[in-house]
Amino acid sequence: MNVSASDQHKQYDLLVPLFLHNRPKTVVQHCVRRWVDSENSSLNEIGQTSTSTFLLKSFSEINTSLYYEVCFENDNGMPSCQCLDWLEHHVPCKHLMTVFRNILYFNWDAIPSAYRESPYICLDVGSFPLDSEADHSTTDDIVQVTIGSSGDMYVSSLPIPPKQQFKKER
Repeated sequence: MNVSASDQHKQYDLLVPLFLHNRPKTVVQHCVRRWVDSENSSLNEIGQTSTSTFLLKSFSEINTSLYYEVCFENDNGMPSCQCLDWLEHHVPCKHLMTVFRNILYFNWDAIPSAYRESPYICLDVGSFPLDSEADHSTTDDIVQVTIGSSGDMYVSSLPIPPKQQFKKER
């Protein structure tokens, strides 16, 4: 499943930011929605309170006095936001995406690597099989690998059995 989400398997849409490539499909879908939500944000809605912490005005038109604190590295060495989306999913929310879009040096690389490279949000593309002739086989045969008692490996091709037809009993 994760192989199909990698850039080795498919080409990403140009609208998907580079930092979202080679991530699980659910993470990409979540983040792209938040990326789009952050599109109409402006620098006027962001205040920096420390070197890695920002206050962002709520996107809600109902509660205009509400602000969220976005921290690129909290006391635990992880990014965080006070919004419900972050608290529920722990995947970048629209407030983090707003900072990415508007503050030059605060992008995906500003997030601590412990989070950025977490196996929960990152595909291990190094462990995926490389593109080979076997991937493009024109036959539907099954490949069987057998390891003998001496440790030797034998690869053989097994034909797929033909479709069987059953007679209905009356």
